[in-house]
Amino acid sequence: MLKSLAKHLLVLAGALLLLSACIAPKLPYHETGYGLVAVPYEISNQTTYQLVKAVALKSSRDEAFTIRIDAPPLNDDVVISQPLSAGSYVVDYLEAVSVPVPGVIEKGSRGRENFIEPVRIDIKDGEITLFPMLFSASQYKRADYVVCHISHEDLTAEKQGYYLEKIPAMENGDQWRMGPIP
Repeated sequence: MLKSLAKHLLVLAGALLLLSACIAPKLPYHETGYGLVAVPYEISNQTTYQLVKAVALKSSRDEAFTIRIDAPPLNDDVVISQPLSAGSYVVDYLEAVSVPVPGVIEKGSRGRENFIEPVRIDIKDGEITLFPMLFSASQYKRADYVVCHISHEDLTAEKQGYYLEKIPAMENGDQWRMGPIP
């Protein structure tokens, strides 16, 4: 009886995994006066836990401006910001903050990191701006801790092309147009 139940649960888990892999990421519906920022993200998670760090892209010139990446994609992909009011913003630092995960003691990078070159983003109505940096999260277990390091680098021309093709193909992509890369 237990073998049969375990077999059925394994089949169900496999089906759910397959189904979740087939679900396309979805862009929000366009609202007049708002744009989006797409942030490329790579993940290396050697644990069974969700990432224990979140990233917030911020501007020291506008304290209300934040692009928070709480739930990066499970695979190498892109994170879409919440809708942002049209306007010009300067992103000059990031904050890595802890995300509480039950039963996990975390270690790793946290706090504020200033960008060497601030990034100016012009958000336009109905446009998606591709952030010109690729973020990486590396998470692994060490002894009784989960370690998560966040890093970033300039986006290569090859990766830019990949994301410029991928983003418009997402669900609701027909409601948006891609803007120039800052």
